[in-house]
Amino acid sequence: MNAKNKLWLKAAGIRALKTMAQTALATISAEAMLEGVNWLTVASATALAGVLSLLMSVEGLPEVRAVETVSGGGSNGAPSRGGKRRSGESSLPPQPPSGKSE
Repeated sequence: MNAKNKLWLKAAGIRALKTMAQTALATISAEAMLEGVNWLTVASATALAGVLSLLMSVEGLPEVRAVETVSGGGSNGAPSRGGKRRSGESSLPPQPPSGKSE
C-alpha cells in the first residue's frame, strides 16, 4: 500500500469514527427521550453512518488534498489538481446581488 492510500485510509477512518460517534450519541439521546434505548436501532444507525461516511470519502478528502497540495503533487511528481481553479473561476466568494439596476 502506497503512502497516499495509507493517508486516505487514515483520514477516512478518523472521519467515519467521528461520524459514528456523533450518530450514536444523537440516537441514544433521541431514544432516551422517547421511551427507552433500542440498542439495535442505535447499532444499525451508527453502522450505516460509518458506511455512508466512507462512501462519501471516496470522492476526496480535504485533509488528503491539503497534504498533496503542500507536497507538490501525487506520486509521479506532477502537481495535484486540488488547488487549481478552472478558467474563468474567481478565487473570491460569490457576491450577493446589489439590488441596483444598471
